Amino acid sequence: MPRVLVAGLVALFALSGNPAEAQIGDGNLRGYIKDQQGGVLPGVTVAARSEVLLAPVVAVTDTTGYYRLDNLPPGTYIITAELPGFATHKREGVLMRAGLTFAIDIELTIGTVAETITVSGESPMLETSKPTSVLNIDGELLRAAPVTARRLFSDVLDLAPGVGSRNVDDGVGRRAYYFHGSHIYAHAFQLEGAPASAYIDAAAHSMGMGGDVVQDAEVKLGGNDASSPASTGVVMNVVTPSGGNRL
Repeated sequence: MPRVLVAGLVALFALSGNPAEAQIGDGNLRGYIKDQQGGVLPGVTVAARSEVLLAPVVAVTDTTGYYRLDNLPPGTYIITAELPGFATHKREGVLMRAGLTFAIDIELTIGTVAETITVSGESPMLETSKPTSVLNIDGELLRAAPVTARRLFSDVLDLAPGVGSRNVDDGVGRRAYYFHGSHIYAHAFQLEGAPASAYIDAAAHSMGMGGDVVQDAEVKLGGNDASSPASTGVVMNVVTPSGGNRL
């Protein structure tokens, strides 16, 4: 009987590992890699490098040429793709944002791995797979914007279109926020993709986070999918600064 219980607990933890990882509020990158004739290329090593990472994030394409790089903190990246018999593909200036999944399809040309084809200056990254209306605010922009003197994480909402606010009568200067007629407690706040507010008190002025904790903030203003918390107001996800390879 004890062995059955232990086995059941191990299975439970194994099954619950992936959903917990998927809740992280960082960005994701996906796409297909093909040759110049349009043939899919399995076994391609794809790596993402950035100053916000301690080590590269690496993936290998499957039998359909598909790759996915998950949990990339907000920042600017260099993406490389390598496969013997083909020149190394290098794309610079890939900007990742909190909570967004971008698609980059890559075409490899015949050559040696020592050869490198560098791509830069392409169009901005856009999330095209979801109908969600999303606003991303960088932490540096938030702290530089002359919005308020409070310097709270919720100052992001003062920059979001369609969001109204009023002072809270608490003598501190905090504000309550409204969106499309929703109640001030109807919002959902996340920290690194995990719930950060109480169900019965989901108000911005009830959370004591300063603006310095924001590296990137994602504000969903409509069209939320099933991965978002249930809310009739805004859904806001805050990604905090993390260690990298830059002092």
